[in-house]
Amino acid sequence: MGVRKNYRNLTDVERDRFVQALFHLKSIGLVDQFAEIHARHFFDNIHRSSHFLPWHREMLDRFERELQKFHRDITIPYWDSTVDTSTSGPLWADNFLGQFNAAWDLGRALGSDTLPTRQQVEDNQRRDRYDAFWPELERDIHNHPHIWVDGVMSGTASPGDPVFYLHHCWIDMLWARWQLAHPGAPFLASRAGVGLNDPLMEWPDRTPADLLDHHALGYTYDFEESGSSKPSGSSKPKSSSFAVSHSSGVVEVFWVRPDGMVFTNARDPNGNWNNPINNVAPLPGSADPRSGVAAVSHSSGVVEVFWVRPDGMVFTNARDPNGNWNNPINNVAPLPGSADPRSGVAAVSHSSGVVEVFWVRPDGMVFTNARDPNGNWNNPINNVAPLPGSADPRSGVAAVSHSSGVVEVFWVRPDGMVFTNARDPNGNWNNPINNVAPLPGSADPRSGVAAVSHSSGVVEVFWVRPDGMVFTNARDPNGNWNNPINNVAPLPGSADPRSGVAAVSHSSGVVEVFWVRPDGMVFTNARDPNGNWNNPINNVAPLPGSADPRSGVAAVSHSSGVVEVFWVRPDGMVFTNARDPNGNWNNPIPIAANPGSAAIRDV
Repeated sequence: MGVRKNYRNLTDVERDRFVQALFHLKSIGLVDQFAEIHARHFFDNIHRSSHFLPWHREMLDRFERELQKFHRDITIPYWDSTVDTSTSGPLWADNFLGQFNAAWDLGRALGSDTLPTRQQVEDNQRRDRYDAFWPELERDIHNHPHIWVDGVMSGTASPGDPVFYLHHCWIDMLWARWQLAHPGAPFLASRAGVGLNDPLMEWPDRTPADLLDHHALGYTYDFEESGSSKPSGSSKPKSSSFAVSHSSGVVEVFWVRPDGMVFTNARDPNGNWNNPINNVAPLPGSADPRSGVAAVSHSSGVVEVFWVRPDGMVFTNARDPNGNWNNPINNVAPLPGSADPRSGVAAVSHSSGVVEVFWVRPDGMVFTNARDPNGNWNNPINNVAPLPGSADPRSGVAAVSHSSGVVEVFWVRPDGMVFTNARDPNGNWNNPINNVAPLPGSADPRSGVAAVSHSSGVVEVFWVRPDGMVFTNARDPNGNWNNPINNVAPLPGSADPRSGVAAVSHSSGVVEVFWVRPDGMVFTNARDPNGNWNNPINNVAPLPGSADPRSGVAAVSHSSGVVEVFWVRPDGMVFTNARDPNGNWNNPIPIAANPGSAAIRDV
């Protein structure tokens, strides 16, 4: 399945291939043919009607298939015009779309109108009815970029400018995101003749009913692979804190206080932190401090948090898009002794509104439970690893969804082998295998594992060996595991095994990993899309004593190229640091500035 991604995340090869394909389609008349079709039907229900979104989805799909005749791996990238607002940005560079203005006589006048804002997009995403969603999307978000570019792009034959396809790919992505967040919302006709089963202009054999599921057309979007309000990349419980981004630019962090209250703090898109609050679990004794917390965002603006009580029940609480927290409930695992508090929990959302949670029982079985989009929890099952002794409870579990409906889970056995199991979209679990790290002593059980999916079908796993080296292994889309390598941190003593590792993918094919050295410095290393690892650096927190090695680290990417990292200092303060898209790290700052704010996980 092809992945449509932000144009900024195209590799040089992907960018050049896309440009070459556009020139090829122009040379054989197809660019002009699609522009003529759009112009001919411009006033015939393809705009200002409920067919606006499905008609353009069909058009993009047909154009993309023509591009794929040039090269099968091409997908249309998108331009997020709430972010890329410059008239001289990389979108308009001479090696990308800038060259077409003169070559195709497009007459652009960039900056001829205002562009939509992120707030407009987020407000639009919250509309709960299709007949409220699409008109606002078309009028307030879709129209302005056409006029902003001007020239051919502002006329009825706008597909004659290739930026049309990047713009409409973004519009289609916003529809896909809204659909995933509102799975029960019906298609509502704006008038007679433009209903769910009415034929589309130009293509009478196609109706909106054929186009509601973009996955069935053979593509997915990068927001469904990693980032906010999408199937989750990785849930790693080996940190005292946990961070999640539920919408662009917004970050929320969670931790357990020594008295067992669960606290949170949030940062808005402007970089302002609020004051920590205990609304997640306000009663002392709510959580075992050793359990840490896991958090997941299954749809825009919604966050769910999970933890283990000292008696082994698994609890959860959720916050709606308006900021209101519910009361904690034990529906995940309501029986005492269900989970070993040292194992913590991992949570993942593989499709909109669905959440799955994983933990280790004191006897070493790995259990799971799932909540459907209607809020109903099932009964916990041990299908992940049904044999006692399968997992060391101290290792916890990591879970990742690399494609819609598929979940993979990872853990460390008491002998140090790293195991995994996977569930297919039909709900069937395989048998656990040790292909990740098949040799005893490969991982320190206290380090746990981190898992991330940086592109569709690909998973990378990370852990700390007892000697402090940081290892990794990867599985390709065909299910083949490589051999573990220590390229992340090849020197003994690089990481304190108790700190574990955190991993994040902020753009397609790129992975960054974080850990704490025994002296309390926070280190990182990154791998580029070509598979090359850099040398570890301590730019995150370069001073000894910055982090308690037992606290581990949490990492999140709330927008392309940006990473934020969180940890707990030995005195219980919660700190963070951030790296901008240019690779520059700031200075660490506290987000919970009182000593004793957070408990240190000592497992």
